[in-house]
Amino acid sequence: MPSLLTPLDHLLAEAVQSFPAARGTDGAADAFHGLHVPAAEVERLLARSEGSAGATQGRPNGKSQPGIFARLLSTPKPAAERPAVDLAGDDPALGRLARAFGLSAFDLNVVVLALAVEVDLKYERVFGYLQDDLTRRRPTVDLALALLGGDADDRLANRAAFDADAALLRHNLVALFPDPHDVEPSLLNHYLKLDDRVVDHILGEVSIDARIRTAVKLVEPAVAWPELGIDDDTKDRLALLALGQHARAGEGGPSSLVIQLHGPDGAGKRAVAEALCHCAETWLLVIGLADLLRVDLPPETAIRLAFREAVLLQTPLYLDGLDALLADDDRARAALRVLIEQLEQISGVTFLAGRSAWAPSGALRAKPIVSIAVSVPGYAARDALWREELGDIEAPGVDSDVDVGHLAGQFRFGAAQIRDAVATARNRALWRDPASGRVAMDDLLAAGRMHSHHKLGTIATHIQPVYGWDDIVLPADQLRQLREICHAVRYRAKVYTDWGFDRKLARGKGVNALFAGPSGTGKTMAAEIIARDLGLDLFKIDLSSVVSKYIGETEKNLERIFREAQTSNAILFFDEADALFGKRSEVKDAHDRYANIEISYLLQRMEEYDGVVILATNVKKNLDDAFVRRLQYTVDFPFPEEADRLRIWRKIWPDAMPRDGDMDLAFAARQFRLTGGNIKNVAVAAAFLGAAEGDTVRMAHLIHATRREYQKMGKLCTEVEFGPYMHVLEAEGGGA
Repeated sequence: MPSLLTPLDHLLAEAVQSFPAARGTDGAADAFHGLHVPAAEVERLLARSEGSAGATQGRPNGKSQPGIFARLLSTPKPAAERPAVDLAGDDPALGRLARAFGLSAFDLNVVVLALAVEVDLKYERVFGYLQDDLTRRRPTVDLALALLGGDADDRLANRAAFDADAALLRHNLVALFPDPHDVEPSLLNHYLKLDDRVVDHILGEVSIDARIRTAVKLVEPAVAWPELGIDDDTKDRLALLALGQHARAGEGGPSSLVIQLHGPDGAGKRAVAEALCHCAETWLLVIGLADLLRVDLPPETAIRLAFREAVLLQTPLYLDGLDALLADDDRARAALRVLIEQLEQISGVTFLAGRSAWAPSGALRAKPIVSIAVSVPGYAARDALWREELGDIEAPGVDSDVDVGHLAGQFRFGAAQIRDAVATARNRALWRDPASGRVAMDDLLAAGRMHSHHKLGTIATHIQPVYGWDDIVLPADQLRQLREICHAVRYRAKVYTDWGFDRKLARGKGVNALFAGPSGTGKTMAAEIIARDLGLDLFKIDLSSVVSKYIGETEKNLERIFREAQTSNAILFFDEADALFGKRSEVKDAHDRYANIEISYLLQRMEEYDGVVILATNVKKNLDDAFVRRLQYTVDFPFPEEADRLRIWRKIWPDAMPRDGDMDLAFAARQFRLTGGNIKNVAVAAAFLGAAEGDTVRMAHLIHATRREYQKMGKLCTEVEFGPYMHVLEAEGGGA
C-alpha cells in the first residue's frame, strides 16, 4: 500500500511547498496556520512513505514539477504541455476498477485521494493543513479539483466527475457528504468518502458489501455439466449458446448476455447457472431479490450495489426471485427500473430466475436475452435419476423392497434434490441400523419429505400422521373409496406417463376429493391415514381463516398457499370448506359476485395443482352441485350406527390400559349416539378418572365421562339413555 500512495505523497509534498504562495503568505506571519499544524510536521509525515526521499523530492520520474497551487496561479499552458497527474500508476486493482466502471484518469486520481485516509491517519492532518482547518480531515471536492484538476479550465471541466450520474457516484464508488457546519454547502464544500467495499477491493480483500450481505451469496458451482438434470435438447442448445457467445466476445462482438430461467421452484434453475459456471471455471454470485428488497436501503441503491458486487468480484450474476420485482408496489417498480438500467450496462453473462417468463417492454432491445423454460424432470427422468443415485437396488446397501417408481411419482424433485434426498436417506439408515446401514423405503420417504420445500408451515398447520387403516371405522364402500384415492396417487405415473393419459388431459392431473360429514366422523383421521399410507406430509388449512372480507384478499391468500404447495410434495387438507363454498344464489351485490369469483379461482387452482387436495365440510348440502361434480372423489362420512359405534368403542382403548371387566361397551354403543370424535373424548376422560382413583378404568368412569361430553354438547342426561347407570350420576349429584 505505501507504494500505491507514494505518488500521492509526492503530489501532496509539492502542494505543501506551494501552500504559502497560493494563500498569499510567507507562512511565518500566519501564527495559527492550519490550526497549529506546522508545515515541517506535514513534510515529515509525507516523508514517511516507503521509497520517498523527502517531501521536497520531485515526481517518481525524477523531474521537478511546479507546485500545484503555483500552477493554478500561473498563466495557462496549451493542453499538450499541461503535466498529467497519475496517482494510479500500474496498480492492477485500480486498473480493474477503471475498466469495470469506465473511470477516467481523473476519476482514478480521486479514488486514490479518497483512499488515503482509509489506510493511514496521517493524511487527516495533511488534508487539514492544506485546507487550513484541522477539522477537515477528509479531502473536499474543492481540494480534489485543486490538486488534480490542472488549470482553471480543467478544474471547471472536472466538476462533472462529481455529478450524480457520473461514474464515481452512479456506481456508489465515492460518496459526497456536506460540511455539517455549512447550512447550504456548495458542491465544492462536500467531503469525499470512498465506499468501504471499494476500499476492500483495492486492498485485495474478498468480501460482500455489509449493507446487502443478507441477500447475497458467493457460490462455488457444485453442479458439473454431466450432472445437469435437464432434457438433452435444452442442454445441447445451452452448450451451443455458451460456445457462440464466447466466440462472439473473442471476435469483438457483444460481450453481454442475459439468460432468463423460468419455471417452478425446485426445477433446477440455479443448477443450470452453476453448471455453465462450472464449465467456465468461475464462481457465481447469487442474489435473492426478495431479500434484497427487505434490506434497509432504497431499492434502487440495493440493486446497484448488487450489480456492483458482480463487477468487483468479476463473476456472473444470478438474480433469483424476479417475481418479487414484478409485484404491484412502489418498491418493486423502482427496483425493476434500476434492474433494467443495470442490465443495459453490465457486461458478461447475467442470469435472471423466476417462476414466470418476463418480457421487458420498451427496454433492453439491444441486449441479447434468451428465455429458457426449466421444468421439473418428468416421471421417466426422475425414475432414472433415483435409480442412478441409488445404484443397484439388489446391492447390499439398499433394501430390495425399495419402490423407485413410487419415489419418482411421489416427489417432483430435480436432480440436485434427488441426490440430497438419497444422501440424507443413507445417513438416516446408518443411525437406524448402525450394523448394516441398509437404506429402506421408509428412509427414502422420510428423506423426501425433509427435502421438500415446506414454506407451507408458515401458512398452514403441519399434521404428523399417526393413524393407520386399522384405526378408522367406516362402512366398507367408504373405505374402498379412500383406498382408491391412494391408488390414484400411487399409480398416476403409470396411468399418465406409461399409458399415455397425460396426452389426453391438459390439466387436472392431480387428485382432489371432498370429505363430507358431521364433525367427529373421521374426516381428518382419513386424511392422516392417506398421508401415512403414501408417505407424504399433510398440511391443514382452515378455510375460515383464508377467506377475507376484503375484495381480492381471499384470492391472494389462496395463491400463496398453492404456490408454496407446488414444491412441497404434500397433501393439502382444507377444513371448514363451508366458509367459502355455499349454495350460489343469484348475484345481488358486489360481495355475492366476488364470492363466486373466489370459488371459481379455487376450483381453477385445484385443477392446475399436481398434488393432492382434500376439502372437508360438515354440511354437504351447502355446497354448490356444480362444484361437487367437478371433484374426482366424494366420500360421505355418515354418523356411525350402533354396530360401527361398538367397533369404535372396542378399538379406542390402548392395550396397556387396565380395564375392568364390567365395562359394558355394547350398552354404550346402543344408548349413546356419539360420533367417533365424541367417543375418543369420553375414553380419554374416563382414563384420567380411572388413573386418579386407582389403577383400573371402570364403567362408572365411562358413565361420568359421557356425562361431561353431554354437557359440552348441550344434551340432557336422561334415564332413557343412561338406564341402569343413572344411579351413578345421581350419586354424584348429577342427572339431568
